[in-house]
Amino acid sequence: MPSNRKKRGKRKPAGRRPPEPRPDRAERPAKRGLSTLLTCALLAAATFAVLSGVLRNGFVSFDDEIYVLKNPHVRAGLTGANVAWAVTATDAANWHPLTWISHMTDVALWGVRPGGHHATSLLPHVGSVLLVFLLLRCATGSAARSAAVALLFGLHPLRVESVAWVAERKDVLSVFFGLAAVGAWGAWVLRRKKVSYAVSLVLFAASLLSKGTLVTMPLLLLVLDFWPLRRADPGENHSGTRWRRLLVEKVPYVLLSAAASIGTFQAQRAGGATSALSVPLLLRLENAAVGCVRYLGKIFWPSKLAVLYPHPAASVGWKSVAAVLLLAGITAGAVLFRRTRPWLLAGWLWYLIALLPVLGLVQVGWQSIADRYTYVPSLGILAALVWEAAERARDKVSVRALAAATAAVLLALSIVTWRQVATWRDSLTLYQHAVAVTGPNETMQIDLGNELARRGRTEEARRHFAEALRIAPGSKDALYALGTLALNEGQSAAARDRFQEAVRLHPDFAEGEIQTAVSFLRDNRPGDAASHAARALAVRPGMPEALYVLGTALDAQGRGPEAQAQYERAIAARPGYAEAHENLGELLAAAGKTAAAIPHFEAALRANPDFAEARQSLEAARKAPR
Repeated sequence: MPSNRKKRGKRKPAGRRPPEPRPDRAERPAKRGLSTLLTCALLAAATFAVLSGVLRNGFVSFDDEIYVLKNPHVRAGLTGANVAWAVTATDAANWHPLTWISHMTDVALWGVRPGGHHATSLLPHVGSVLLVFLLLRCATGSAARSAAVALLFGLHPLRVESVAWVAERKDVLSVFFGLAAVGAWGAWVLRRKKVSYAVSLVLFAASLLSKGTLVTMPLLLLVLDFWPLRRADPGENHSGTRWRRLLVEKVPYVLLSAAASIGTFQAQRAGGATSALSVPLLLRLENAAVGCVRYLGKIFWPSKLAVLYPHPAASVGWKSVAAVLLLAGITAGAVLFRRTRPWLLAGWLWYLIALLPVLGLVQVGWQSIADRYTYVPSLGILAALVWEAAERARDKVSVRALAAATAAVLLALSIVTWRQVATWRDSLTLYQHAVAVTGPNETMQIDLGNELARRGRTEEARRHFAEALRIAPGSKDALYALGTLALNEGQSAAARDRFQEAVRLHPDFAEGEIQTAVSFLRDNRPGDAASHAARALAVRPGMPEALYVLGTALDAQGRGPEAQAQYERAIAARPGYAEAHENLGELLAAAGKTAAAIPHFEAALRANPDFAEARQSLEAARKAPR
């Protein structure tokens, strides 16, 4: 066995290297800078090219209407009043002022042309790819490995949902600002300049004001302390002083995270997102464990991607047990190799910690998992894979083989990503794809049916609504959709039967009572309409839609002052309620109060510039004698 001892001789001073020739010392930093700049250009070009198909896509009805198309504040563009609204708004069951402001800026620049909005979502993602490369390059000194991680991250099909979905602008903004915050923190660690630390906190706040994606940042920074920065090893017995220093420097990040978490939870509760499903705790825990494994599967084999994966209605049994055992085994292996292969433990901890807020332990929405939730967690897995593969490639042959394999994987991912972008072309394509790849999916069946109904394909829509009802017998949303289809076809009695069946099965379903009231208005029975609108208000006091329908019913009965009061209450609850403004304007104009009616027609048009009736009413009011 060869000895590792060095031959005795004259010892060199510790930590000293022979001086290099001056030309090399001058040229190497310049060459390194040029190489880094060229690599960044190639990374940006590749990411933009593979995802550029989003620029040809349109908006989709899945939340894009809430965030842009039907949001009066966003449609009005970037104004002081709208910025003030963004700071306090909890619309869409979220609190993310910077996201709202970015959408307003888009409207100011592009109007509602979708290409501009998609470009604004694509650019931060490209920026995040560059940040991943630069952060790893600075922390490890390995340009090739860092570039591989950045490309695998940027070109992965799981990124499509966050980039191609305008309503998920919050994802790309939050991650971009968050990675920039990590970069500024890393600069502070290396140079100890207070300004870098302050900049990091500001950037982290911007990330949280875009979305709470990175509320686990303090823990993620501790992971980075372990690897690649190697400031601490959890397995070593460091002095208490070092650990205290590492923990204390994270305290401001913890305070920001706590504030953002409280604000987000309050917004989600106010918006009803946390009560979308009454999921038992055991089922949530099972879904969290299985979700961790499903996300791993999609990172390694990204197939059958969809905008919504339905939540399991019952216990998943053995799958959850197998998932827990697998997760425990991976964790044990990563801990075992923490000294010789620290990137395995760091990558795995990053993955688990970043996933923690989106595992559904507090259920928000209807999904079991979501592609967009892998945006940050996947970075840990990809970095661990790249470093492990590179460490195992010890000779020229294996290095070349690894480079060829990496290129092949990137090409395959790029093809899948390009195709996945195309599924977001429009609402119909998106929902058809989701129904095709997710199996029984009540929500997507209903959304597909609604999109077909909007296109006049009512029989196809009816089949999808019926399928949703078969998947989830007694579904209030499926019954509501079938009732609305019948109402639009002039079958008021049949529509009422569907709405009232939904109300019977779900007594707190105020929307069913409102649509029942609308069906009575269609049959010129305003008294019955007012009765059902009042029932809706008993279930949901102050509900703007119920106040509006009650006002319409009272107006039809000739009870103008009472109707005016209900319209005013609806507007107070929702200032951008275009239909309520229009009806109130009509009521005032009919009473000869033209001057008072004009501001309401104008408000209706501000809220909905495409509101033809409000435009006609405004023109008539301006021409009327005063």
